[in-house]
Amino acid sequence: MHSELDAQMKRSATVIAYQKFQLLKNKSEYAFFFVEGEDDLLYYPLKARGKYDGKQVTALHCGGKKGVLEIHEMTKNDLCEQRIVGYFIDRDFDDNSNVCSTVYVTPGYAVENLVYNTTTYVNYLHERFRLNSVDAEYSMAMSFYQKLTSDFYQSLSTYNAWMYTQRNLCDDRKNKRLSFPKKIPDGFINYSYEQITACHTLEDIKSIHESAPDVTEEEVSDSLSTLSLEAFENVFRGKFHWSIFAYVLSYLIEDANKKDGGIIMKNKVKFTVSKKDSRKFFEELHPFSTAPDCLNTYFDKIVA
Repeated sequence: MHSELDAQMKRSATVIAYQKFQLLKNKSEYAFFFVEGEDDLLYYPLKARGKYDGKQVTALHCGGKKGVLEIHEMTKNDLCEQRIVGYFIDRDFDDNSNVCSTVYVTPGYAVENLVYNTTTYVNYLHERFRLNSVDAEYSMAMSFYQKLTSDFYQSLSTYNAWMYTQRNLCDDRKNKRLSFPKKIPDGFINYSYEQITACHTLEDIKSIHESAPDVTEEEVSDSLSTLSLEAFENVFRGKFHWSIFAYVLSYLIEDANKKDGGIIMKNKVKFTVSKKDSRKFFEELHPFSTAPDCLNTYFDKIVA
């Protein structure tokens, strides 16, 4: 019943997005972005701001990747030189080789990977903590981030590879798609200042996904080898990244505001982050991210 309701809601979002486009498509003051979900509504219009001669970028939520691709097919006859229309989807663990070149596919797993990465972290240190590379605090903050993110990826590598296996090596995925969780299962990893460690095994993963097809350790190992060909920031499930970012940034803020100075930060700050709310956290962090070259190229490509 729950999956049926989700499907209906996504279908409704697709229909509404299409209807809004039909109502607005002849208004020259708009540029239209068809996107998968809530985070995309924030990210893509901001990155495109100022690129279309004052046009208002209107992002339309399509209820997921399938909805965006469906809208792409439904609107192909509405495209003309007078309209700016973009379509944006996440790469995920899918084979996107058949996706039309007029659709933007994220270079990493998802839009979250475009926000939660080293470049954003560096920007945050510069713009919020007012640090630069000559400051001792900057060097310590970078070492702290690099150590904990490395631990984080290592701790979740089996789980991430298990999800990749489900999408790419299980034949019965053709008929039934497993819904991945939006957050790391409770108790799967342990955080501390010195390190992040895994608290789960492959059997633990299987136990919380009882309806998923069984996979072998060898298959998961093969997936790990495949995923290791790219940077961890790109190939880990996007929605998991906020967890490590929230931990690192909230630690630095708390460290900075200790009475006699912290271990890393020496100067107090007057801001905070929503470390327990992934939605608000994304809202707070995405302005500090930098658009990849491929996205800027796509923005230029769809200019009317």
